[in-house]
Amino acid sequence: MNIIFEGREYFVNPAGLGGDEQRLVAEVSLKVLEGAKRRRKYALSRCTFFADPGYEALLEATGPHRSPHIEGDDANCFDQHYWVAFDLAGRNLIIDPIFNYIGLEEHAQADNKSYYARKRTVKPNTAVWEGGVRINTMGI
Repeated sequence: MNIIFEGREYFVNPAGLGGDEQRLVAEVSLKVLEGAKRRRKYALSRCTFFADPGYEALLEATGPHRSPHIEGDDANCFDQHYWVAFDLAGRNLIIDPIFNYIGLEEHAQADNKSYYARKRTVKPNTAVWEGGVRINTMGI
């Protein structure tokens, strides 16, 4: 199953998800993509641009009861990545438009799994020295 938003196709991995969960994930993911883009024009072009507006859109789409949060692997400032996630029946559901993956963390593709495994929870809308997103401007 895939979602199309602004001409780009986003992969939704149905592995481990029932029919109702698949529909919920697709609906929430589309709201996150739309909300992030509405909040920041270039949100879907880089993970550092996506993290905070993506979190805000996820919070709006799911409410706080699903524990929406930002995750990231940024120990190496030259190889960092961020995405948003929420709780789906006790499992971590990832929405990662930059690496084009939406689905349960345990079913992620091998290429992405190494990032997801080294994650930390990132404080939204917070300076880096307080636990927020580290913006590596070298690649911009």
